[in-house]
Amino acid sequence: MSSYSHINFSSMEHFASYIVYSNRFPASHLFGEVGFLLVNLPQIKGLLSKSDYLIPDSNNNSSDEEELEHIELSGLSEIFKPDFWLELIKLYILNFHIQTPLFNLKHFDIAKLPQSLLTSIYCFGYNFKTDKTPELTDYMAKLAQSNVNRILFKTNLANAKALFIHHYNYYYAGKFIEGRAIIVHLTRMCHALGVHVDTKPIYNSVEFDRGSLYRNLALSHENLSTVYNLRPGFGVEIPNFNPTLYDSHWQLLNENTNNLLNLNPMKMEYYSKLCSLANEFRDKSLDVLDFSNFTNLNDEQITNLCLTKYNELLSQSLIISVEFRKLKQQYSSYSTDLFLTYEKIQYYYLFNYLLVFEFGRLKSNQLTPQLTRKILEIGSLTLEALQKIDDSSSLTYFYYLLGFNLMGIYNYLSADDKQLARDKLGVLFYSVKGFDKMSHLNYSLFVSGLNLIK
Repeated sequence: MSSYSHINFSSMEHFASYIVYSNRFPASHLFGEVGFLLVNLPQIKGLLSKSDYLIPDSNNNSSDEEELEHIELSGLSEIFKPDFWLELIKLYILNFHIQTPLFNLKHFDIAKLPQSLLTSIYCFGYNFKTDKTPELTDYMAKLAQSNVNRILFKTNLANAKALFIHHYNYYYAGKFIEGRAIIVHLTRMCHALGVHVDTKPIYNSVEFDRGSLYRNLALSHENLSTVYNLRPGFGVEIPNFNPTLYDSHWQLLNENTNNLLNLNPMKMEYYSKLCSLANEFRDKSLDVLDFSNFTNLNDEQITNLCLTKYNELLSQSLIISVEFRKLKQQYSSYSTDLFLTYEKIQYYYLFNYLLVFEFGRLKSNQLTPQLTRKILEIGSLTLEALQKIDDSSSLTYFYYLLGFNLMGIYNYLSADDKQLARDKLGVLFYSVKGFDKMSHLNYSLFVSGLNLIK
């Protein structure tokens, strides 16, 4: 962020032109932590205060206070019910663990789980609970903070896992600074524990959990920098790919815990295979997205590198698609019953395609025809996928990243392709108008960018 803090823009249009034309600011940095820090810079706050005219009316959106009037407050009575806490564990496993497994489920015993880890699971599982009260939400937030304070300087593997879960909890709450601080501290803790030491093959539960934790820690660091190798000094290297981490037997919930949580054994068998498959390919894609060893390339070499990376990701996507369909056919009764779906896996790859070609666009002195054609092609595929889903509000970053990439190649397109790009940007514009005010900066930049190419 320090590289942007000294920049002063005269208007939102000036800022938008910097993003679209300067080849110095990746649009992907507008999402997540960097975007949160950016929107809190004094000069950006000033621009936002002057750009309210760009934001569509939102009179139809009821306020949080109005919505709360319709909630029957039940206070904290639920915390005295054992089923409430079991539900939170179940919600954590089905909604978060499936895409970010920090430990194995084969030896997951609730009765023997360290309290610090169990508490973090409770707190994060609460994010997926539908029937909440203000009092209960406040209680869970305080419970989470109390747990963090209690374990922050107590170095052991269980506490490290708990802190990793809490860092995600901070991110879900929009507390990116606190989440980043946890990651910094956790990285040092993991090195003190020797978690970074490569262990091949993996024979026991502890080795599995150490490998999974470090792999997820590396992914978190990679998410902060996308493909731009902006890893801070406290970062971690991407560990060597270890196939023994993805044997589905590690994620097959043991019978006792399965019965305690009242989960269907066949559903959890499907879960274990889907969890292992998705995370195997997620981790493989990390290696593809590593651009750190490629420097001093000319425009043609950059284009070829991006096309090679894209083809590797595409090959992975095709393989996982085939495997996913096999699982879906084998477990057809449960295929629509889990948080992780085929569509979400495909969105992950589409986003990675956009990242690869954003890298190519920003690193090239002069865009090659092959690169602009491929960006336009990927844009069409992404927009087509987005238009097929009913509720895409959780995928706003797709719309914005796609839009800024199309704006960035606009001047390199033929007349016919410029019209095609304008048509796609028009569709994107009417889509992002409905998103919430948290996208104030992104929306203002998007509209200002559209005005630049008219």
